Amino acid sequence: MRKTTITRTSAAIFGATLLLGAAACSSDEVEDNVNTATDAVNSAADEAGTAIDDATNGDGENSESAEPSEGAEDTEGEQGGETDVETEDVAEGDVPVEVTEVADAASLGAFESGEKAGDNMVVEYENGWVVSSPDNGAHPIVGMIGETWKEDGALGNEVGLPTAGETEIEGGWEQTFTNGTIQWTQDEGGEFSAKYV
Repeated sequence: MRKTTITRTSAAIFGATLLLGAAACSSDEVEDNVNTATDAVNSAADEAGTAIDDATNGDGENSESAEPSEGAEDTEGEQGGETDVETEDVAEGDVPVEVTEVADAASLGAFESGEKAGDNMVVEYENGWVVSSPDNGAHPIVGMIGETWKEDGALGNEVGLPTAGETEIEGGWEQTFTNGTIQWTQDEGGEFSAKYV
């Protein structure tokens, strides 16, 4: 079992471990590789610590005046929080037929990964995801609605699981979920953003 979220620090540590495992023959090269890997891990840890301090004003409290980082999308609304969900990986051969049929119909491309939590499953393809549950069936999630849902917890997203595919609305698109809706719409200034409704 594993958590659905992986931090940059974990990724840096994993990368450093791979670098150490691939280290060459001589002890000088090994020592250089160890130093390089250690520097990379320390740098990533420092960046993560700085990001946490920035987000919490350094005292563990949420910042009231924090500005969104560059490229961050507006995901204000009642839902969109993340609940920790224990998941397990799903091999391509274990993906149910109805999921692959939905992926094929939506032209999502090749299988990339899959995970499940209980009877609920999310399968990532080159061009989107298919989410399957016993209560709602299998539905594609694509584009920025899919990105928003995935970034905000995927199977652990408080908005829940999709109940239908994406539909076009005035100024953008929306998709319904068990606990709400995610919209990707354009404001009067022409900027697109995600919001939970």
